[in-house]
Amino acid sequence: MAKLGIMGLGALGAAHLATVLDHDAHADVAVIASGSRAERLRKDGVVVNGKLYSVRILEPGEGVEVILLAVKNTVLSEAIADLAPFVTPGVAIVSLLNGVSSERELRAAFPQAFVPLAYSIRSNAGRDSRGFRYYSVGVDTFGDGPADELSRIDAVLTEVGLPHEVSPDIQVGQWQKFVLNVGINQASALLCAKYYPFQQEGTQARNLLVGLAREGLAVAQAHGVGLTDANFTEILRIIDSLDPAGYTSMSQDAMYHNPMETASFAGEVSRLGRLYGVPTPLNDAAGLVLGALEETWK
Repeated sequence: MAKLGIMGLGALGAAHLATVLDHDAHADVAVIASGSRAERLRKDGVVVNGKLYSVRILEPGEGVEVILLAVKNTVLSEAIADLAPFVTPGVAIVSLLNGVSSERELRAAFPQAFVPLAYSIRSNAGRDSRGFRYYSVGVDTFGDGPADELSRIDAVLTEVGLPHEVSPDIQVGQWQKFVLNVGINQASALLCAKYYPFQQEGTQARNLLVGLAREGLAVAQAHGVGLTDANFTEILRIIDSLDPAGYTSMSQDAMYHNPMETASFAGEVSRLGRLYGVPTPLNDAAGLVLGALEETWK
């Protein structure tokens, strides 16, 4: 049985794989992939920070203790179908996806698995001309569940050298990141802009970011999540601390005409707004505009 399986070898997944193999070149880690993608990874490996890493592909029927899911929300339904042969009773699935809905879908699809609430913070990874580059793998944060199950995940991630935290207040942390992304990811995608204009007080860009995020905060509070104005202040502090010349993942998706996670941000805020009677006009508009943009790319 493999200790760790990683599904999704984009920037975040590749950074995790490289971190594990740099910690121990013989680490018990395998990548979950199928078809031509699996064959390509077997043949070519993956290049991260200019270094070529060999990739072991997890075989169907081979057990695994913990699965890290690092795909995008736009392909979650396909990922669930591809995961099915590897989800044995008791396996832990840690979702590093943005948003607050992936765990709900994973729990419904795999009742035999343990799926804690989870999110990744402080990661900084992207593509480069050869493959992927990362400056920080981030911290995988998880919680919500029996102590022995959380300890099992903790032990595996410790063994393979991945930074992580077991959080006693995971819901607040996960929703704080969600509200942050509802603001900065969507505003930056709408404007195809770097962080800089959103860090300037009094600008229209800043007002757009704050308006989108405030609606996210309102639906979080209506949903019973204990986010406060202090959390919102922390969200803005985090955004202001980021590299002004950097781009969010969603702004990069917009620039390169890749599928965007709009449904997981504006779509979820609008859905919860309708459910609780909370007005969400900016997120309603963002969902419409970003959806229309994707249609023009097709």
